[in-house]
Amino acid sequence: MGTAWASSSINRGGRSGVSASGDGRSTARRALRSGSDPLQPPDGLVNWKFNGTPNFWKSLYRLPSSQQKSARLAFGIFKADPFDPRMRTHKIHHLSAHYGRTIYAVRIEGDLRAIFYLAGNTVVTVDIGSHAIYR
Repeated sequence: MGTAWASSSINRGGRSGVSASGDGRSTARRALRSGSDPLQPPDGLVNWKFNGTPNFWKSLYRLPSSQQKSARLAFGIFKADPFDPRMRTHKIHHLSAHYGRTIYAVRIEGDLRAIFYLAGNTVVTVDIGSHAIYR
């Protein structure tokens, strides 16, 4: 199984992706130039790409079949928008400090979480499992 997931283009916040001046610049590019907080998810039109680390895939296939099914359903939402409120995306501060980059987690079900980070417009899923993956 490959590690690349399909790309998806989303429009966050109901914006059209075109600046108010009509010059065609995407809101995402304007936000980057405006000095917006780089630790916050990008706003506007984002063409997300997805990659799973080998550790992520290994952990996913070790889950019980019921949790794998829940993960597949949740990743449908996640691929459309990793910051969708239904995913309850949140930062994991101690992992972020340890790795020197912002690490996020999403809630899949009960105690099942997936952790990821952003590398530009690429979402890299690192691991999936219980809260123990935060250690």
